[in-house]
Amino acid sequence: MDSESGSERLRHTSPTTGTTTGTQTKDSLQVSEKRKKKRSNLFLRVGEHFGVVEQTHLAPEFKNEIAHYDKYYQLADLLVDGIEIVFQHNPRMLQNNCIECPVKQDPHEDAARAARNIMHVYSKEAVSVKLLGIISDCFKQLAMMIRESQMRGRRSIRKLRRFVSKDQERYVEEKNKMDLALDIMDSARHDLKQTKTKDEVEEKGHYYEQCVHEFDVQAAKVDEFCQTLHSAKKMHYREVIEAFDLLGKCHRSLVVCLDQHLALALQLVPPEFVQKPSSNKAKQSMGSFLKKK
Repeated sequence: MDSESGSERLRHTSPTTGTTTGTQTKDSLQVSEKRKKKRSNLFLRVGEHFGVVEQTHLAPEFKNEIAHYDKYYQLADLLVDGIEIVFQHNPRMLQNNCIECPVKQDPHEDAARAARNIMHVYSKEAVSVKLLGIISDCFKQLAMMIRESQMRGRRSIRKLRRFVSKDQERYVEEKNKMDLALDIMDSARHDLKQTKTKDEVEEKGHYYEQCVHEFDVQAAKVDEFCQTLHSAKKMHYREVIEAFDLLGKCHRSLVVCLDQHLALALQLVPPEFVQKPSSNKAKQSMGSFLKKK
């Protein structure tokens, strides 16, 4: 849609006849610059004249654009939640708007400390101490790698996250201002139609024109959000792909880390815990070498 004036997007509908007229009324006359603004009184009259004031409606095309924007926001918000929980499994962390886990608070770090703490029980068994050390080191490295992936994952969807947070706050604020400006404009037009003297026509006509201008400004701001949605959607699509790629790299790195430490640990596992590898499998993990209980 071309960038156009907010007043050109309006439909004026009478509550009694249901007829449609243009945005410019015959009551919009040339007025004096001496008009004193009394907005506080007008705010009160908006509610008092509800049901009497001729209501103005946004043009269907503009309303559809707003509805499309609102619908996309809802879907994007769910998408952000889904991606964040994939990188950060702890919902309590996400409640603080933080994807990466703070240092020493990752579950793998808890497991690493637990493995270190229990070493003193096996202090006289050098092999057991060494094996627990390998397990502890593995958990620490996993925590570091996961935290790094969480940080990179957060950065990969930064524009998508900003869209559903800061951009949405701005959008809602501007949309609320537009709705308020629309109500004020309706009330100002109603007051203009009730005038009986030339001085009142000039005074209220000037104020009505100001209200129309203020609505146009707010409508243009809301329209700007709608018009930039197409480019935003393309960027968000690209960010989702980047996050998916990062997730794959993270899991592959975790597998490499586990395989390396499992290979070291396997050399220390007591022989009675190990079974011979199956001949029909070229590569097996440590778990496949352990005998079932």
